[in-house]
Amino acid sequence: MKTINLVIERQGGQFWGRTIIEDDLLTDYADTKEELKTKIHNLAIDFHGQEYQHVRFDVEYDLEAFFDEFKELKTIEIAHITGLDPTLVHQYALGEKTATAIQVQKIEDAVHDLGRRLQAVKLNG
Repeated sequence: MKTINLVIERQGGQFWGRTIIEDDLLTDYADTKEELKTKIHNLAIDFHGQEYQHVRFDVEYDLEAFFDEFKELKTIEIAHITGLDPTLVHQYALGEKTATAIQVQKIEDAVHDLGRRLQAVKLNG
């Protein structure tokens, strides 16, 4: 099974995706993330044959697509955890501003830390 590294961005209400396979840049857009994956998968088969018939996606999000995908996360709480300005994080989530690489890394680290904390939770009912 081949792995496709897919970068997903959100612009103008649509998902845009890109990947590089054997020096070929494949790009497309769609209304949903699943539709985008199907289109990229079909492009991989069209350009590189049946060896891409069975694939798994390793997805990397821009901040707008990330906050759209994980609506449960509140930008104000992520801002609090990272020490970033809440208004700025909200603007990143809306695609109104672009975060620096350092700011993106702070947000990613906070999300990963939250994930580890959530995995450790035990509930008693």
